[in-house]
Amino acid sequence: MPNILPNLDSTWEKCFETFKQFKDKPETKEYKEMAHGKEPPCLFQCIFMQSGLTTSDGKLNEDAITKKMSEGINNDEKWKSIWQNSLNKCFDDVKQEDKKQILIMNTPAGRLMKCFLRDMYMSCPKNVWVESSECLNMKDLVQKCPEMPPPVFKSPPKLI
Repeated sequence: MPNILPNLDSTWEKCFETFKQFKDKPETKEYKEMAHGKEPPCLFQCIFMQSGLTTSDGKLNEDAITKKMSEGINNDEKWKSIWQNSLNKCFDDVKQEDKKQILIMNTPAGRLMKCFLRDMYMSCPKNVWVESSECLNMKDLVQKCPEMPPPVFKSPPKLI
């Protein structure tokens, strides 16, 4: 998977720390910002807010997100032809999902990233995809479970 949010390493670290510190403290301002009025809090909401990828009230800033993602993905020949359509589709999906009850990553940034990462994963170019029974089984599971975020990290972030 290409680097879809480049140059945000310190923001990731700060948000991981904030998440760990406030994940069990729903009365705090930090928790409420990450949760954006929903439960549970979402790491992506923190990252987007800290990076100027949302408006001050936590809504997605589509132009800023598109610009930030283009910094990383347009340099990747294998992915640059498919990412923009996926992102536009997901911007539209997020607007519709405001009306649904979602349990995982239920913030504007969380819903966008779940949709975008899932779409990119399911549209993985043949020259990137690893053909194995493990990968095929995982892709089948992700396809059958539409609310499941795809496995895009080499190792999951350590949040606890």
